[in-house]
Amino acid sequence: MGSNEMVLLGVIGSRLDHTLANISMLYYLYERGVKAEIVNENNRIILLKGKNVLKGKKGGTISFIPFLGHVEKITLRGFYYNLDEAELPKDISLGISNIFLGEEGYIDTGDDYILAIYSHDM
Repeated sequence: MGSNEMVLLGVIGSRLDHTLANISMLYYLYERGVKAEIVNENNRIILLKGKNVLKGKKGGTISFIPFLGHVEKITLRGFYYNLDEAELPKDISLGISNIFLGEEGYIDTGDDYILAIYSHDM
């Protein structure tokens, strides 16, 4: 319909199969030039590739999860756990529960895709 930005609501629920399929939809939209995010009361999920500046809240939690396979070189700046061209395998939890040191952070994944999940527990 010509949109270049979308916020998907109501796509995270009790059915894990539906939730995973909906998260995969972020890739479908990204490849078509649509900036999309999934939002619910506790999470904001975006798919990233390459160089990005992320806005956040100082002390806010964010996780980075490889999407299509392991990330060959990831650089993180402005987070409690910074990385410098590190490898981020898909099958370990190295990218979980990082913390914004200020109101923005920098990420570079080169040609690899990663899910950035902002979380705030209630």
